[in-house]
Amino acid sequence: RQGHVELRLIAELLVDAVLNRAFRGGEKSFYSELWLLDDGRASVQNIHTEKMADDLNQPDGNVTISDVVVDERVREKSAGGYSGYRPLFVQVQPYLFTRPTFLALLEVFEVFHRSCQGPEDYEPQDRQSIERFLDVVDLTPVMRRAREEVEKYEAGLTDQQWREHLWHIWFQRHPSSAKCGFEHVFIGEATEDLNGRELVGGLHNWVKFYLEERRGAARYLGPRYKGTGKHDAALNPYFVSGKFTWDLDGKHLVKDRGGFFVGVSPEWQLAIATVAFFETRSTERATARKWSRDFLSRDVGYVRAARLGDQVYKLCIRRNEQGNLTTFFADQLGTWDAHARRKLDEVLPQEVLEERLQPMLVLHGFADDEELLKSAANVAAAGASNLRDALRHLHSEIRFRFEEMEGHLPDELPLVVSELLKLHDAGRLKNCRWGELASELTQRTGLKGKKLLLPLRLALTGQQKGHSLSELLELFELMEQGAPWSSEILPLDGRMASLRRWLSAEVRP
Repeated sequence: RQGHVELRLIAELLVDAVLNRAFRGGEKSFYSELWLLDDGRASVQNIHTEKMADDLNQPDGNVTISDVVVDERVREKSAGGYSGYRPLFVQVQPYLFTRPTFLALLEVFEVFHRSCQGPEDYEPQDRQSIERFLDVVDLTPVMRRAREEVEKYEAGLTDQQWREHLWHIWFQRHPSSAKCGFEHVFIGEATEDLNGRELVGGLHNWVKFYLEERRGAARYLGPRYKGTGKHDAALNPYFVSGKFTWDLDGKHLVKDRGGFFVGVSPEWQLAIATVAFFETRSTERATARKWSRDFLSRDVGYVRAARLGDQVYKLCIRRNEQGNLTTFFADQLGTWDAHARRKLDEVLPQEVLEERLQPMLVLHGFADDEELLKSAANVAAAGASNLRDALRHLHSEIRFRFEEMEGHLPDELPLVVSELLKLHDAGRLKNCRWGELASELTQRTGLKGKKLLLPLRLALTGQQKGHSLSELLELFELMEQGAPWSSEILPLDGRMASLRRWLSAEVRP
């Protein structure tokens, strides 16, 4: 009660206290831990039945009201559009915005509301508002834990260097981009698709959407979730995925499917994306931290699955050629509780096994593409009786262990590898039917039967036996859309690069 109070010391004590609580809950991974550390997160309730909506409107006081109440139910559409608009945010308790980081966030929103649209620098008072926001965020347990994680890659990080990193990631403007990372992720912007259709870009912050909805600029049009678990996804109140519109600067923008966490604190959203940014600064580091390249992104993108609470999400981060953050967002994949884990060992018929494998594969880092998931599930289920065995089998089949091979190799291998590389360089290896590939290689090498198939299998898979080569080749091609890439699980181009290195060493005098 007397004397000087050291705020940073208090912040460190808070970190320790919440960390102890996190580990008592049995969570070990960093992202799970960060979720538990978010003591600024609001309680959220989701209306998904008419009875719940009616109960909330009763004045008898018997219903417990959360800090935030959302209504994700499907909106009814008439001939003239969506009639009788029902807001996504039914209620948000005003006291949430008295919390220091929320207050500071609103002030930063004002900075960008009145700020210029170009890459010019900030006015002095605007820079001060952003610095105040970073000051209060930096004292929170979740952000201090994020810094601790980043220091694994940036040893001896000083306070000044840490602040410079945060500024560069989130608020640095560059001539090559009209928007900084914060503007896109937290505030949103107008963008266009390849056909010139005006779309919403970013806007992955629940507070901003709530404010825009309150002033009548944003309209939520109903839920849109991917995967077989989409019917259960809306039961999770802490994440919203749906279609919405946004009126911005005279433009009527549409987002066919956009999502954001609900109730999370601004410091948590900054912290999780900041750590993801450092974890994906190089391909090697990203691979070690279970991130996979997102080859569908125009920017340099990475994705990974992470468990937050009892839900599993796909986290996506992208940066431009200059290394600046362009976006960070999430997609809900499903629940991960004791019941879900027990299902891994349930004996299933192959047809049911392949069906259940597909959403599971998305959780493991495969792109949510129907053709890819069917192909991967078909390979995984071969000879397996449950989900756990199928996932292990798939991992074994798609691992590329060519450079690990020891002992006697077929004499025909260099010739087959050489011709395979020529087909790849000519662009004829992709979209190639198995029969056509085998026939052309026979013509080029004069080999057939086992003399051709064994070195061809070794070249494509690094293994002497395994699943049907024709089905594996199809899967490798489809995996270009997204897969859990690592030093062992390589796309087709990566496999060819490895073969090229081996062949160069083999023919070297």
